[in-house]
Amino acid sequence: MARRIDCYDDPRAPKPDSLVPSVNVVVTKDAGGILMIRRSDNGKAEQPSNTRMNIC
Repeated sequence: MARRIDCYDDPRAPKPDSLVPSVNVVVTKDAGGILMIRRSDNGKAEQPSNTRMNIC
């Protein structure tokens, strides 16, 4: 399997061979908090996101 390389605004970047939709949201509470998840691989907190969605 080929290694994934992310390129941003790089004129030398290869042409994309696929398009993967993604979504990020910020869920807030009235008290001012935001929804975070704790990663199981490194224990760090991050915003929930989803890079693969089934759209029906």
